[in-house]
Amino acid sequence: MSTAAEADDALVDEFEDFLSTYLHEDVLELAKLYPEEQSLTVDWWDLFQFNNDLADDLLTHPERIRENIEVALKNYDIPVDIDLSGAHARFTNLPDDATRVVGQYRSEEVSDMIAIKGIVNKSTGVLAKPDQLAFVCQRCGCFNHIPQSDGFQEPHECEACERQGPFQINYDESDFHDYRVVRVQLPPDEAVGQEGETIDVHLEYDLVEDVAPGDRVTIPAILRIEREDEDSAAFSYYADARGVDVLETDFEDVDIEPDERERIEEIADAGDPYQRLVDSFCPTIKGHEQVKEALLLQLFGGVTKELADGSVERGLPHMLLVGDPGTGKSEQIEYSADIAPRSVYTNGKGSSSAGLTAAAVRNDFGVGGEWAIEGGAIVKADKGLAAIDELDKMADDDRDSLHEALEQMTVSVSKAGKTPTLSARTTVLAAANPVEGRFDQYAPIAEQIDLDPALISRFDLIFTFSDEPDREFDKDIIGHKTDVWEVGAERAANDSPVDQSHDNAVEPDLGKDFLRKYIAYAKSKCKPVPTQAAKQRVREEFLSLRMANGADDDKPVPVTFRKQEAIHRLAEASARVRLSQQVEERDVSRAMRLVMETLRQVGIDPESGDLDADVVETGQSKSQRERKRDVKEIIKEVSKEDDDFGAKIGAVVQRAQDAGFDSQKVHYDIDKLKQDGKAYHPDTEGKRIELT
Repeated sequence: MSTAAEADDALVDEFEDFLSTYLHEDVLELAKLYPEEQSLTVDWWDLFQFNNDLADDLLTHPERIRENIEVALKNYDIPVDIDLSGAHARFTNLPDDATRVVGQYRSEEVSDMIAIKGIVNKSTGVLAKPDQLAFVCQRCGCFNHIPQSDGFQEPHECEACERQGPFQINYDESDFHDYRVVRVQLPPDEAVGQEGETIDVHLEYDLVEDVAPGDRVTIPAILRIEREDEDSAAFSYYADARGVDVLETDFEDVDIEPDERERIEEIADAGDPYQRLVDSFCPTIKGHEQVKEALLLQLFGGVTKELADGSVERGLPHMLLVGDPGTGKSEQIEYSADIAPRSVYTNGKGSSSAGLTAAAVRNDFGVGGEWAIEGGAIVKADKGLAAIDELDKMADDDRDSLHEALEQMTVSVSKAGKTPTLSARTTVLAAANPVEGRFDQYAPIAEQIDLDPALISRFDLIFTFSDEPDREFDKDIIGHKTDVWEVGAERAANDSPVDQSHDNAVEPDLGKDFLRKYIAYAKSKCKPVPTQAAKQRVREEFLSLRMANGADDDKPVPVTFRKQEAIHRLAEASARVRLSQQVEERDVSRAMRLVMETLRQVGIDPESGDLDADVVETGQSKSQRERKRDVKEIIKEVSKEDDDFGAKIGAVVQRAQDAGFDSQKVHYDIDKLKQDGKAYHPDTEGKRIELT
């Protein structure tokens, strides 16, 4: 009968054969880069092909197998004088039957290696964990080197004088390695009533640099348990990572069968795929066809491009819906979130302490009391859709970082002198309610939403929803909602057959699951580039739009060049609907039509009727800005003529009326000057006004 040592020697020899057969070039590359690079990654399927028993042993006895691979790596014959005794074996690509989403593992798997799938929610900073601590005896000065594993190990007595201390740690003579704890949770788009499922994963050595909050990961790890507290009989799970795979694609969980691919391609090639998709989008909401078309294009998205200078041009369009309650905004946002291949749905108040973007929070896991970085909804939706209802109610801390997220596709968090940057390659679909409860189509959009105009301007498309009685339109809506009611009631009762004509009115031709697969297939297959004709069409159309108000200096600038970038993104998305690798003129026309529709809704000065970019960009139109300037001059003039301090408001309004201004708008401008801190009442009655 062989001894354990002999068995290990045999294992080491076998693993040396494995390294030479499957990973020889990788070992040489590691030797060349060592110690900057410290890990050799072993693919489980390579090990399975080499020896399926060893591959199975890796899952059930992971530490024994890892230790023997690392000894084989240390002994490996390398043609350079490099000692790889400090190198680590990492693992990847575990089989499906050893892969678990967060919360799926069970007690019988403790000490086994499994692959944990989820999204990184929180992360500590990089900490130091001791391999060996040097304790100095305070009586005789002798060093006592004590290896550290779990917990904190100190000498029982001094090796030299055999007295029980006291001891003091000498950090210079001690050995440490990097250490980090991340909290992995069930992805929001997979969490149906299980949002609380999490597991803490311990990362050591070079693995600490491999993940950040918001990353979708598969982590090969050894499942462990620990007692929750001294008074509890319950134990909780945690895991020791033995590798990290960050999932770079947003389509890895969308399984598309060959017959489904064939159907997708048939729809893209035949007839009008756009109308068919629009008719299938949120069928319980009647109308809003242009909004639905825009929402679909947002899901298909454009192509994010890295330019020659290293800068990145986002391909993801952002959309904002604003308007009256009960007009279907929230339903359409939820529908978009349901069919997006990856999505997070939340509201403006945020779903955690991290709010919408990210935050530094006091650590409640790993090492207590330290700061940890927690990703918010936009970070968790990286490479997907962040659907945000009630954006106007977001926390103040989110406002500044949301600018960065929408434009640079990153989120930065400052704490303790450090500013980690998280990826937020996310398309944002948001809804906001008017400040006064209902939308006023005659007031500029920026005055009706409690958001910074600079933030509003980051949205490529803004649609307004106004609930105004209209007999014919309301008749259609009422009939449609009645059909929805009838179909739902008949199905719930299951007592009578559903009227097929009514069922067709509310049942989509293309279901949610199929739409999700269509979008995922198009995004993975198509990275369209513009034809020369499409480029020329953009030049002509956008130049015409820029000249919409003529070249008169007294006229406002109709649009900024941000809108041209929006056209590019939407045109690329339009090409993807057709599964085309080229952006054609018809795609540019579709993008221009949607942009012009939103400009008609929110980009026109309600006073002059001109297209005015400042309505969105600065929150006030050119005519408003000029009138406010004139009102300020009138206040100055009246103040000089009046013996008392300040100017009588009645006199200011009368002077402005004589100059041709509407008195109601003058009162509005005076109120805005007070709100902005540029004017105040010098009298207690509030009948006078003075500029600050």
